[in-house]
Amino acid sequence: MTVPNPTSMRWILATSALVLLGTLARASQFSYFSFPLAPRELRPDALPLPEDAQPFCFDPQAAVLLTTGPDLAPGRAGEDDDLNGIVDDRAEMGAVPSDDQCIAPADPGYRDAAKQPQSMTVSRGAFVPCNDNAQRWLTTNGWRIGELQATE
Repeated sequence: MTVPNPTSMRWILATSALVLLGTLARASQFSYFSFPLAPRELRPDALPLPEDAQPFCFDPQAAVLLTTGPDLAPGRAGEDDDLNGIVDDRAEMGAVPSDDQCIAPADPGYRDAAKQPQSMTVSRGAFVPCNDNAQRWLTTNGWRIGELQATE
């Protein structure tokens, strides 16, 4: 029977202890920076809305559009992006790396894009301007989300 070398056993125990301490230290760092996944209750007096806040509600039927970019051509201007023998046809809309844009009702230029015949609906469901039961607000500083009320 072989007897383990006590020096190697000490080394194994010391290394195991250091690994355990390091793991615990890392775990405590992560728990320090962890954030709850459940939504927090927002109080209107804690985050008052600025006067320029525009209310938005989710509309499952609102169209999200794919439209041409500044070059006004589907895909890359002057290129046959889908290799079908036709340059800048509607089937090239959204080709990578084109300047085509995907926009929703809250984005600038949405109304104009919706009138363009080359624009196409790529999905449904987006936030749209509303007056009642707003779920988020668009301000000059970005979006506010939650059940907040405007300041008086």
